[in-house]
Order: sequence, then C-alpha cells, then structure tokens
Amino acid sequence: MPKSRVELHTVIVISDTFVVRSQIERKTGGAGSDSLRVVAIDRMGRPEQGDIRDALEQSLQNDGFADGAPNPTPPDHRYVWVLTDDAWSGPITLSKNIVNAIDPAAIEQTLALEAEQESGISPFDSRLSFVRFSESNDATTWWVTHAEKSLWDDVESSIPSSAGEIAGLTAIRSSSDDSQPTADAELENESVADESFAISWLSDHLSDRISIPVITKADQTRATHEPSQRRLIAAVLILAICFCVNWYGGAKLSQASFGLSQLSIEETELRGKLKRAKENSLRVSKVKLTADAEKAAEVQRQIRLKELNSQRIDQRQRPIQVLHSLAVTANATHWITQIEMHPERFTLRGLAVNSEAVTKLSQAIEAELDQRRWSVEPPQMSCDLGNLIEFELVLIPVQGTTEQIAVRLKGGIDAR
Repeated sequence: MPKSRVELHTVIVISDTFVVRSQIERKTGGAGSDSLRVVAIDRMGRPEQGDIRDALEQSLQNDGFADGAPNPTPPDHRYVWVLTDDAWSGPITLSKNIVNAIDPAAIEQTLALEAEQESGISPFDSRLSFVRFSESNDATTWWVTHAEKSLWDDVESSIPSSAGEIAGLTAIRSSSDDSQPTADAELENESVADESFAISWLSDHLSDRISIPVITKADQTRATHEPSQRRLIAAVLILAICFCVNWYGGAKLSQASFGLSQLSIEETELRGKLKRAKENSLRVSKVKLTADAEKAAEVQRQIRLKELNSQRIDQRQRPIQVLHSLAVTANATHWITQIEMHPERFTLRGLAVNSEAVTKLSQAIEAELDQRRWSVEPPQMSCDLGNLIEFELVLIPVQGTTEQIAVRLKGGIDAR
C-alpha cells in the first residue's frame, strides 16, 4: 500500500480592504483518495497604511488554529498561495493575423505587451502567467494573470520558511468561471471571506478542473529591454574573461579561449533572439496598423454612404414639401399657374389680386417649409393687362447642411 502524504496549503486572500487566511490540509495516497479539509480560517482587515508585505506579516503572525479544534496532522510539506487584488487578471484576445505572424515562443511577450493596456503594468518588469481560454476562426483568447515583479519579490520575501514554500501568486478574480468571486462590493466579503471559497479554489486548481493562470517561480515574462540584455551579455563576457585569466593562468589559456568561444556562441544566439523579437514586434505593429487603417477607411465609407442616402431622401421629399406648402397656403387671393423644378431651385409663377397677397403668400410658404432645408428669395412682381399682379417666387433647397439655417424674411416689392 502506497504511503500517504500530508500537505498543508495556506491560501491567503488579500483584497483592498480585508485579508483572509485559510489553512487547508490535503491528504494524498494511502487507502483513500485525495481529501481536503479546512483546519483554520482567520479573517482580518487589511492595514490601511501598509503594503502587501504588512498584510502578509499580519496574516502569518500565528497558526490561527481555533481553540479546542484538533491540530492538523504534521505535514510533509507546506505551501502558500497568495490571491490579491494587487495583481491583474483578465482575457487578452489576439487576432489570427497576429498569432500567425509571430513566433510561438513570442506569445508570452506579445500577451505581456497587450495586457499592459488593461493592467497598467510594464511588460518589461513584470511576471505573467496565461492559459488558453477560447478560440474562434478569427481570434484566440488567453486568460492572463499579470503582476509587477516587485509585487512577486515582496510576496516571496515576506513568507517565512516556517509558513511554507511560496507556491503561486494570482488575482482573486483569476478566472471567468462562475465560481469565481463577483466584483459586486456587496457580495465580495460573503464570497471571498467564506471558507468554501478557498477550498473550492484550491480544489479546482489542484485538479485542473478549471484552468487558472497562477504565477510561480518559473513564470518570468520574457519581454525585456534590448539594452538590458546587451548589458547582461557584456557583463557575462567581462566576468568570464576575469574568471578565466585569474583561474587558469598561462598554461590554461587554451582552455580559457575555448570557454570564451562558447560564450561568444551564446552571445551570438542571444543577439539572434533579440533580432527576432524586434522583427516580431515590428510585424505585430504592422498588422495592427493595417487593420486600423482598414477600419478607418470603412468608417469613412459608411459615413459617405449615409450622407449620400440622406441627400437622395432630401431630393425625393422636396417636391412633396413644396406641393404641401402650396396646398396649405392656398386661398382666393392668388393662383399658381406654373411650377418649374430644378435640382438647385424651384420657381413658382402665378397671379394675385394685389402685392399684399403676394407678400403674405411668400411669408406663409417660408413659414410652412422646413427652414433648415429651404431658402425663400424675395418675390418679383409686375402688373398684367387685367390689373392683376404677376409674381414669381424662387425656393432654393439648402444643400449638405446639418445645422439649422436662419432664413431672413424678405418683404414683397410692388412693381406697379
């Protein structure tokens, strides 16, 4: 029968306002299957003036076992998991064009660059972990956890060896699964501070039922400044030269030369990686610029189509608007004898009993028409042989405007 193993997992949840430490005993092997049991849980407020180091120090001050509760079996190993709002977690989506354009080894670097827009964390001085979340014909989405390197350093340095080995760091909301805590402030304390959250999270993570991106010691983002790598290469070469000269001396110079040649090969390889990383970054930028240009062109095309459609609709409605205004203003003091319609103007000709009737007609038509789309010219009048007034009204449709145009009312001219 295989020997059973006992592990003590400490899950520390650090939000902006509170800290919850849960100690969970895990037994594996032996006669039974794996089992998890909460042996202690401690809830406290997060120090208002302190950072994550103060929060960890506060949570690890004592074992936290409740009085009268049985102590857990002495563990074979201790692990510490830190879940904090100081880290960022969320989906990052890359189009197929970008994924196909870059080297698979550069996915982590590309995700770090993309995550910066959401997390606000520099990709050049951070830690990152990711899992594939979903995929479609056009894009692939990863679930990413992104944290500053200084946050990882603070967490790692704040956990004493007596508490256990740092197993991983992630965000509290490190998955899109429904079992993860909600961002609703009213439910936050109830979901995260409850002991069921810690044991559920640990069970999911250890069993791989839910893919959770957890930053471990092995997860270091590969995105670094090129000058920093060049300085590192130079420092390695200088140290290697000094070491070889001091250690080997005269008779061992040939061995030193061999060591230097190996370092030279490594330097060449690193330079090649830097060049490929730079080319990869340029390809990604080019693909993005092309996509943005295509989107901008499409937006402009749609705007132009809408403008043309609006103009066509206006042109179709103009005769209707003119006829409607004439019907509304019709009376026994004037008669319309001719209507000329052109794209740029409408001319109305007719007879009226006097000039006052023409002026009133002009004013009534101007009031009836939509002044944002029409301009009414002053009427032209003259006498005919029957003592009636011949008149001419010119209506000009206003082209391509979306602002209201104030039309100045012009009085009629008596030509008698």
